Amino acid sequence: MNIETTKDSKFILLQVKEPNLTAVYAPALKAELLLLSKEKQNIILDLSELNYIDSAGLSCLLIADRLCKENKKIAVICNFNDKIENLINLTKLDNVLTLVNSTTEAKDYILMNELEKEF
Repeated sequence: MNIETTKDSKFILLQVKEPNLTAVYAPALKAELLLLSKEKQNIILDLSELNYIDSAGLSCLLIADRLCKENKKIAVICNFNDKIENLINLTKLDNVLTLVNSTTEAKDYILMNELEKEF
């Protein structure tokens, strides 16, 4: 699986560079998330190049969320298309996951969350 990782002082940005996140690619993303969780950072999952996601892919999003929460951090999912958004809404994961429209919004969300923790 092709994943581009960019590290910042407040977060790790993961860009999924595949058209589909299915049972074929999900184990590789889960392994990457487990490895990165040891760094105890916020995670941004950029899905801009993703066209399709199945239940195994949705599981990856939930794993990212759980691992971050265990470290008292947040996972933000961004840049998803309408089909993926509809699936997330249909499965009611929009009530669990942190979803924003763009990478910029994801960065701002994390920075605001970190600022709030300081007060």
